[in-house]
Formats: sequence, structure tokens, C-alpha cells
Amino acid sequence: MRTSLTIRLFAIGSITGIGTHAARVSDFLKLLSLDRFSVELVDALDSEAITSATMRSVLGDINLIFLPEDYCRHLRGTNLYWSVFEASRPPPAYSEWTKTFDHLICASQWGASCFQNYGVPAEMLSVIPEGVDSDTYHLRGRVATAEKKRFLMVGKYERRKGYREAFEAFDLAWQDNKNIELLVKADWISPSGSQQHPAFLELAREFSHLPIISYSGVASVDEMRALYQSADYFLFPSLGEGWGLPLIEAIACGCYAISCNYSGQSEYLKDIDGLYASIPYQLIPVDCPDFIRAYAHEDGDNGQWALPDVGALAQIISRCARASFQDEALVASEIIRRRYHWDNAGYSLIKLLLTRVIPKIGLNPI
Repeated sequence: MRTSLTIRLFAIGSITGIGTHAARVSDFLKLLSLDRFSVELVDALDSEAITSATMRSVLGDINLIFLPEDYCRHLRGTNLYWSVFEASRPPPAYSEWTKTFDHLICASQWGASCFQNYGVPAEMLSVIPEGVDSDTYHLRGRVATAEKKRFLMVGKYERRKGYREAFEAFDLAWQDNKNIELLVKADWISPSGSQQHPAFLELAREFSHLPIISYSGVASVDEMRALYQSADYFLFPSLGEGWGLPLIEAIACGCYAISCNYSGQSEYLKDIDGLYASIPYQLIPVDCPDFIRAYAHEDGDNGQWALPDVGALAQIISRCARASFQDEALVASEIIRRRYHWDNAGYSLIKLLLTRVIPKIGLNPI
């Protein structure tokens, strides 16, 4: 019987959601490992690193995948995929995932339900919520905002994020509430820098009469915390999310959340019911050509996502412009930082390995 265990994580080194997720889980496992098991982080975009890891893999290894590609089926060992997706139907490859992976981890109960709705057996699924870096995103240093009530949106520009609906609602609210302004960071971040999408720039010109302040550039975590802490409200009318990292970071920093209670973020919004503003929505078929091109299903069923009600959102913004919800925001921050620290995700992963994975492969307990 082998007494040593290798846990190999296949991830990408980015500061976006999937990169943050993999890095935090890797940090936790390395801190916990001591001499009981080894942790290896493999760049899923490096073909040479993938080839090397595949050749070194053995049946007793645990391979934790954050970005599934063809290489996964060649890995020896127990393969787990920690899955996030943004529409009610998982990406087309999910029909093969039951063959490639021994177990699927979902970031939310919503995600697990979506899998089951499309035939993935419940016994293959576990829910382990992602988290928030509570040591970075917190209330310390938060100061009173300016005279105007500040609303903030953060997230790369794409149809799914609901920027048009947000701008239309903000326009309606602004007609009778001139004491508001909207801060936006909508650029696409990559290892080479940041870029503002041409469609976003066009949208910004369309609403140039509004007090909208746009930020761009690769920001440090300290800069992002300062941006979150500079706002009263965090506007998140996203049509679909795998987890919603900017939203949970903003809540941790004391922003009062305005969000659709649908998809990945529903996992943690349920814990702050009554402490945030829920945007009414209707479910519609996925309607973004770019998204459909990337995740098209042959039968034409690409799933659904949540279209926010612009009129109702405008009313929420107007209500927030006239009142303060900081007491609710502070309570929500405490709940989120306590319940969704990344360490909690790490401990949940260890519990899954100890109870459902390691006994099957005959290794000594961690």
C-alpha cells in the first residue's frame, strides 16, 4: 500500500475567478500538507508541463482539475473536476465528463441541480462553495463615502454581466435622484494588461450624459479593496455566474449588494437574506451570440439565464439613493467573511477526499 499521496492541481495563473480559486485552494493544501502528502500546481496552459505531469501520474494520485481539456482523459489516478459555469445547462462537454472524471465538484447547489437536470448522477456530485479572501477583503479602513451615493460595478464587459440593463436602470433612477454616481470597472484583464471592449465603449458613449466614472487597468488586491470600500452599493445584475467573485468581495468590504438571486451567487446570498436587495428577473434562453458560439449545444438548447427587470432595478437604485443600508451591509459582511473564507473550502475538500476518494484508492488517511 502506498503511504505517500500526490495531489496535483491543474489550473491557470490568472487574477480572474478561476485563477484565484485554484491559487487559494493550492495555498491551503500546501499549508496543510506538511509531510503527509505533496501538492503540485500545474499550469493548464503549458503543454510541456501537462505532458510531464501526465507521464508522472500514477494510479494513486489525485488530480484536481479547474480547466478541463482533452489531456484529462490521459491522467492516471482519481480525477476530480471543480466545475463552474454560467447558464442552466453546463457546457457541451459535460456529457463526456462522467467518463473522464471520477467526481464533479460544484461551487453551488444551483450548479449541482443543473447537472442533475441534464442527467448527471447525484452520486457523482458534491457541492463545495468557493470563497472570498477575508484577509484582503474586509471592513478595516472603510470610510464614509462622498456626498453622492456611490454605486459600483466590477466585471469584464460581456452581455452576461447585464451592463446595458444596469445603465438603463441607472438612467431612470438618475432622472429624479441627482445625488448618485456609478463607478464601473469593466475591462478585460489578461497577463499582458487590460483592455476595454469596443462594445463597452460604445455603450458608455450612449449613456455619456450620466455620472458614470470608468476605471481600467490591472489593479492590485489593495487597489481593488479600496475601490470596493469607496462605494455604498454594489450593482450586480448578472444574468448568470459560476460564483460571482466580485460580488462576494464587495459584500466582504461592506457594500450593500444589489443582485439577482440566481445561479452561482445564490449559494451565499441565501445566507444574507434580508441584508441585500434582490433584483426581480425572468428566465430567458441564453441570448448572447458570443456565449452561444463558445458553448453551443447541437440540439439548440443552450440553457437559460436571468434577465433583470430594468424598471424594478431602477426603483431599487432610487430607494438606495434616498436611504442608507449600511447597517445591513456591515452585518452581511461579517456573515460572508466568516462563512466563506477560502479555508472553509479547503477543509470541505479535505473532508471529501477523506470520506469519498481516498478510501476507494487504498491510501492511508491524510
